[in-house]
Amino acid sequence: MTSSTDGKERDFPENSRLISTTTLTGCITYANQNFIDISGYSREELVGKPHNIVRHPDMPAAAFADLWTNLKADKPWLGAVKNRCKNGDYYWVLAYVTPQYDNDGKKVGYQSVRGRLPNEIKRQAQALYDQVNSNPKRLSLSRIRLSYRIPATVFSGLLAVSLIGIAPLDMPIKLLLSGLLTCAISALTYRQLTPLQNSVKQALNIYNNPLSQRAISGRMDETGATDIAIQLLEAKLHTVTGRVEDAIKTLREVMDLTHQSLNQTTTGIEQQNLESDMLASASTEMASSSHNVAENTSRTSEVTHQAAMEAQTGRTTINDMLKTIELLAAEVEQSAELSEQLHVQTDEIGHITTIINDIANQTNLLALNAAIEAARAGDNGRGFAVVADEVRELAIRTQKATEQIKSSIGAVQNQVRNTADTMSKTHTQARDSISRAEIAGQAFDQLSQSLDQISDQSQQIAVAADEQNETAESLSKSIISIRDISDSNKASISSTNQAIDNLARLVTDLSQIVNRTIQ
Repeated sequence: MTSSTDGKERDFPENSRLISTTTLTGCITYANQNFIDISGYSREELVGKPHNIVRHPDMPAAAFADLWTNLKADKPWLGAVKNRCKNGDYYWVLAYVTPQYDNDGKKVGYQSVRGRLPNEIKRQAQALYDQVNSNPKRLSLSRIRLSYRIPATVFSGLLAVSLIGIAPLDMPIKLLLSGLLTCAISALTYRQLTPLQNSVKQALNIYNNPLSQRAISGRMDETGATDIAIQLLEAKLHTVTGRVEDAIKTLREVMDLTHQSLNQTTTGIEQQNLESDMLASASTEMASSSHNVAENTSRTSEVTHQAAMEAQTGRTTINDMLKTIELLAAEVEQSAELSEQLHVQTDEIGHITTIINDIANQTNLLALNAAIEAARAGDNGRGFAVVADEVRELAIRTQKATEQIKSSIGAVQNQVRNTADTMSKTHTQARDSISRAEIAGQAFDQLSQSLDQISDQSQQIAVAADEQNETAESLSKSIISIRDISDSNKASISSTNQAIDNLARLVTDLSQIVNRTIQ
């Protein structure tokens, strides 16, 4: 333990107050910044520690014994205290310690409010504590009432004068001694009355109104002046405590309303957070769905574009096929025309063979007539008969050849007719194929246009889905930001509630102080 000679004295402003609270066992529960600053300890080093952490070894045990005696009896204690700083320095305070009670009136701890100690009182206290520490048995704390001291002084003076009167002394000496004794008694009485006169002066400084003094105290002496001053201080105290009580009542009502509003706000924020979470989840799902839609739409657009390209290729193929069929139809038509010409020519050949056959028949008849005439001519007609026979055979052979040619021409005509019919059917089918190909081409054109429109719309949908995805992500970020702000507001409300609770405790302490003050 550092002694009183170690370190130096620290001072603090006269209007500064060092405040602390403790449990019933003296452990610190609160320390204000002024106490922390002058003690040199941090808040963490003070809270939870015994209050005697700042006790100076110069302080006698009797002073703290007197402190605990009063506090345990539910009485306040006022005294001069020398405290020790963390680094060994010290400081003097005028300490006012009072019990603390909860709302049910149960004592829960103690409160100490300490102010700056005047230098004169500081010297008196140091001298007293040095005396107590050196020889506590020689210290007398018995009070000597002024009402006893003055009569005792007067009685002692009268007794001394009486003794001088009966003493065997000359009269001048008796008168001198009596005069000196009277002066001494007067001086002693004045000295004893000086503190009372000082108190009267202080009372007059507090309130100096003869009319009010006479009306209230009924006396115009020092007692009346002291009485009116005390009553004025009591009136001031009651005025202050009354205003404080009224302010405390209003403050309690405001705190209750604020607490209710904060609770409602907290409930609203919790509901808002719940809905924000649901909305954020929905936004996330919407963003995911929009992303999937965008991807699927992009793939659809690609497939549709590919299909449109294939449809365009199909249209080109159909156009090529249409040209080929048209060429084929033209060739078939030309072949049909050639077949028709061939049929006409075969008809002409048939007509010629008919003529040849008729000529052969006539030749055969003429040869037969010539043979008959040659037979009639005998030997002269024998050579002509031979010629006639040969002509007849030639005619017969010609007739047979003509019949064969006619038969072949008929077969050729039948084949040409069949070919012409086939060509006609083929031409018709080719024309029908051309019509169908043109219809298919138109269908491919419409399909290509539809696919192009689908591809364009798919791209627009993909762009819209991407924009929706960006909007959903932005919305989700905004919701998260709102949730963060709500959490921050909730934390602020929690801090505000805690501050209100602390304020409520301070109001309770203030109310207890007011109640104890007016008692």
